[in-house]
Amino acid sequence: MKKTGLYFGCSSVIALFIGFLFASAVGALFPIVNKIAAPLVCSHGTFQTQQDIYTYNDQLVTSTAFCIDNKTGEKQDISTPTILVAGLIDSVIVFIVVIIALLILDAIPSRKTPPDSPPKKSA
Repeated sequence: MKKTGLYFGCSSVIALFIGFLFASAVGALFPIVNKIAAPLVCSHGTFQTQQDIYTYNDQLVTSTAFCIDNKTGEKQDISTPTILVAGLIDSVIVFIVVIIALLILDAIPSRKTPPDSPPKKSA
């Protein structure tokens, strides 16, 4: 029973880290990745992203998510809520994959000899 709690705790922390890392880092380079959050953060309008690339000495990429209201046409910056919601959704996906992988690995029988069996004698 303790093993299950350990699996749940470790995999939830790992999933949160990977999910938010994916949403923020990959979402900055490929804004379409964060579109998974659009129905939740922009339910009353049209979800749109804008990517700006600045180059001077180093290359800097910024991505901004906007929600354009269908009635008024007002453009609202929703970058932070988009990253937070996309990070949570990505974390749930990673969590499910990690739990399934751990359950499969736990179901594979171990090749070690059981502790109660006597060692095999060589002939």
